[in-house]
Amino acid sequence: MPNIQNSPHVPIRLKSVLLHHGISQDELAACIRQPTGRPLSRVALNILLNRGVWPATTDEQDIKSATVAMLRSRQIDEEEIATIWHPAEHDTPHGMPQFYRDGRHANRANPADQVGASETHEMLHPSTKKHFGLFRDPFQNDVLSGDDVFLPLNYREIREAMLWSARNGSLIAVVGESGAGKSVLMRDVIESIHADSDQQILAIQPQIIDKTRLTSGMITEAIIYDLLPDAKIRRTSEGKERQAQTLLRDSHKAGKRHVLVIEEAHDLSIHTLKLLKRFWEIVEGHRHLLGIILVGQPELQTKLDNYKYEARELINRLEIATLEPLGRELENYLAMKFQRINKPMAEILAPDACDALRLKLQRQIGKDRVSMLYPLRVNVEITRAMNKAADLGMPLVDSAVISKL
Repeated sequence: MPNIQNSPHVPIRLKSVLLHHGISQDELAACIRQPTGRPLSRVALNILLNRGVWPATTDEQDIKSATVAMLRSRQIDEEEIATIWHPAEHDTPHGMPQFYRDGRHANRANPADQVGASETHEMLHPSTKKHFGLFRDPFQNDVLSGDDVFLPLNYREIREAMLWSARNGSLIAVVGESGAGKSVLMRDVIESIHADSDQQILAIQPQIIDKTRLTSGMITEAIIYDLLPDAKIRRTSEGKERQAQTLLRDSHKAGKRHVLVIEEAHDLSIHTLKLLKRFWEIVEGHRHLLGIILVGQPELQTKLDNYKYEARELINRLEIATLEPLGRELENYLAMKFQRINKPMAEILAPDACDALRLKLQRQIGKDRVSMLYPLRVNVEITRAMNKAADLGMPLVDSAVISKL
């Protein structure tokens, strides 16, 4: 652990470079080895990035060499790499170095085009609605029932796997980028569980917002609360755990099934992840009494990969399902959105618009081009394109409009 007593509290530019290129801190930490052979801890790397304090137990030159090698493997140019150890006190207010404003790098992707920026919504302007003859925004408040959930094949398969976990007590982690529709899919699964009166499945959902603080004790309390809301929870850890197991067994004997659902699971500590297997091991005869569904961003996959040995008991039993980009389903997705407001897609989008959007929503990771064609990002980009087309007085959104975004 680094000594931060005399920390200058000045971040280094490496943090902004990682953000700009979509590289997680976990990815970098995994490439840096301590003298013990273990990856650099996330805490030590975070202190280095945010305070400029070097870890005491790992050689500074080893960290620099491993970091530079990793950035070069992602094809980041040498001029940019040369800035990563500089103090970041003169960075722009948005956390990006002045380096990115330099005209020499005008051909770089705008940081606003990176993953995560898709969370910034632009509303459909009233003038845009009038221009296209719309009475409602197709992308606002767009999922009001199960009929509004778009389910391409990959999503349908994962949905069935989640329901199987709920009905049969298995383990599954659902991983997807921000905006991929994880929460919508999870809500649809929960709604299906509640509607299935034959199965009588009870969903247990810990309500703590900050999942970094979620502990096994809190999960035990959530089981008690959701199975018997008026229960008087015992005070000791032993007492609470016995109480939870008794409630699960009594509920099972009454013909009910149970599933523990944890969203934002990428924020869970590795200790809590490891202990999930203990909950899954609560059995009656050969039957597991508690299925477990974890839902999280790709950092969950990274965390499981980085701690593959420590969490092997869980990982070896955990099915990991990844939500894929819309790909060829883009036209069907948009057609459904416009159909909901009784507007043919052909009256909004030109035939070349979808291919232009596919091209736009790609990013370079190393030598690979990766699609970011996820529902939330599509909603944002099409909204912006419609506003732009209306401003230009164009009858349809075409590839030229999308290229101007």
